[in-house]
Amino acid sequence: MRRILPALALLVLVACSGGNEPASPSPGTSGPGTPSPSTGESTPTLSTSAPPSPSPEPDLQLPGDAPTTIQDPDDLARIDAGDPTPLAPPGAQIAHSQILSTPDDPLDQIALAWERGETLGQSEWGFILWQRIDDAWRAVYAFTDAAEAEVLGIREPQSGDLTGDGIAELLTFENLGGSGGCGISRVISPSAGSATEIYRARTCDSVTSVAGDHLEVREPVFEPGDAHCCPSAFRTTTLEWDGERFVATEVVEEPAGATS
Repeated sequence: MRRILPALALLVLVACSGGNEPASPSPGTSGPGTPSPSTGESTPTLSTSAPPSPSPEPDLQLPGDAPTTIQDPDDLARIDAGDPTPLAPPGAQIAHSQILSTPDDPLDQIALAWERGETLGQSEWGFILWQRIDDAWRAVYAFTDAAEAEVLGIREPQSGDLTGDGIAELLTFENLGGSGGCGISRVISPSAGSATEIYRARTCDSVTSVAGDHLEVREPVFEPGDAHCCPSAFRTTTLEWDGERFVATEVVEEPAGATS
């Protein structure tokens, strides 16, 4: 399989949900949680009975002027030469892009983040996953944020085969700011000719990461009187894919300051 774009940087994806307001807390949270002392936001506690579920929204949310197929020979040549500009909406700046592949290279894919606007927190942002299909690049998954969403950025994504199909999923985190590090985590699962968002959770004061073939969510546990800097304990929840959704298979709580 031909490899392209060897010089492209690691992907940093930036966006919220589909050009609308940021997604509300997933039904996978088990109640209000414990309020963060400084933000007043609730830190959700994941439940084994109802983890975050796939989003019902369409999985190709693009601006009206954005291309969905690239097949012009000149544009294809530019992409093959390492210039992903044709893959972004007109007038957009590409934040970062990355080739996505697995050891067996089942798919040719490019993921990129783009921005239109000059002011931090007041720009339109988006993310697109492209696949090479029948001598053309086709957008198979995308979300777009309106400037009103006030997205600040996204952390470097992680990847791993979370569903056991031999194709790596992408875990992204959209930064909404605040002292609690609020944001939206998504897992995007590609397949040949398509990709689907299979997990979304909006949280504060927690970190979701890929750990081998599963997700881990680490969050503070605040007791009454705890300062925001100093929770009494930390809770780590393991989420595994059961074929339909992520389910919590282990929850470990340890006192703050405990060594691993």
